[in-house]
Amino acid sequence: MLLSVQDVRKKFGSIFAVDGVTLVVEPGEIRGIVGPNGAGKTTLFNLITGFLPVLSGTIIFEGENITRRPTHERVRRGMARTFQTPQLFPDMTILENILVSSYASMLRNVIPWRALRGVGRERAVEILELVGLADVAEVRASELPYASQRKLEIARALMTDPRIVLLDEPAAGMNHAEVAQLIRLIRAIQMQNRGVMVVEHNMRLIMEISDQVSVIDFGRVIAEGTPNDVRRDPRVISAYLGAHG
Repeated sequence: MLLSVQDVRKKFGSIFAVDGVTLVVEPGEIRGIVGPNGAGKTTLFNLITGFLPVLSGTIIFEGENITRRPTHERVRRGMARTFQTPQLFPDMTILENILVSSYASMLRNVIPWRALRGVGRERAVEILELVGLADVAEVRASELPYASQRKLEIARALMTDPRIVLLDEPAAGMNHAEVAQLIRLIRAIQMQNRGVMVVEHNMRLIMEISDQVSVIDFGRVIAEGTPNDVRRDPRVISAYLGAHG
């Protein structure tokens, strides 16, 4: 077992944003997370990665209780994520954006930037080739089209050499061809025996790549299983999938 989320809750005021969520992710598994807007999906990611403290419940990562661990320690233990809106360094090049991620996992002491470029460059180039950005490595991040910014965020996450990657709406703003490229990239990450969690509204992507799908509504998991199982669940059809046929 790679990640176990056990009965996790988070409250904002009197409202439970996450209400007793339990799920497991195995090494090399893709877990899709779907649900209506405001269902608690991103809040769940924020709890797993330490951006928000849990009210109650337990998060176990590779056999260790990380429920109260700060975000940077979770990154160093092998957890990485992306965000709904890309969080890039716009004035840095694509290569520099990726190299900065080295600080999160590889480097415990401050070293000169010139030395950092040398330490991680070979690994960074490999990742750029994986995500399809090697040809524009010296371009500033602000000059990238939106879909490529998404790829760059995934590349930065991979630079930390994670055991699990959490992708928050990675297909947002992508056209059909770009989604197809994203699907191939996520499968390539899976082939490295990394766990992947994907929050996404693009049901084609979720149903095509997921080994298991968890459906969240009003902060609770109302259904989970294989894509085919979830697609046929009447609770899912009522809460979310009905509008998609």
